[in-house]
Amino acid sequence: VAAPTGSASNLRSIIARRMTESKQQIPHFYLTANAEISELLWLHEGMKKNPELGRLTLTHWIATAVSLALASDGLFRTIYHQHEWLELPDADVGIAVATDSGLYAPVARHLDHAVLGDNAAQINQLIDRCRADDPPMENLQGGATTVSNLGNHQVAQIFPIINPGQSSILGVGRTQELFRPDDLGAPKLCKELHLVLACDHRVFNG
Repeated sequence: VAAPTGSASNLRSIIARRMTESKQQIPHFYLTANAEISELLWLHEGMKKNPELGRLTLTHWIATAVSLALASDGLFRTIYHQHEWLELPDADVGIAVATDSGLYAPVARHLDHAVLGDNAAQINQLIDRCRADDPPMENLQGGATTVSNLGNHQVAQIFPIINPGQSSILGVGRTQELFRPDDLGAPKLCKELHLVLACDHRVFNG
């Protein structure tokens, strides 16, 4: 999202223009998957009790995992810019933040090189500043992808729009409990997270 200037209405105008440009100029395609996260939720609930980790949410785990994926494969750090393909050197991840003024997507830096607690602190600081309408301008650009998590709003799935300048965005829905057959065919209670990855067809083969 472009750096905001002026009033909240101006920010919404910028968002409207940028998102329209994205849908008109970026050929989107979508990939969906369900991630079984029972073990992750067990680990998450235990680590939330550690006061040193502060406000720990699933967004911190997801953003860290996305950053590690970016670091492992340069294709996921590649963007299409001025008719060229550019591989970004760092595995930075944008975090979609909805506020009363509009939508921000500050970029968290170097999550692949830090521990979870440090990543959570950095992301929380970015979110807090955006909600106070004081986003750090240096973090409002860069990165190849963004995480948009609407699970707390009980949204089952989201098909997000790629931020101009990036090549993908991950939409995260709510955790759902359902029975799946285990290896022997018996019903097993699973906890699944619905994920939708929007991709730029100019970078990835749909």
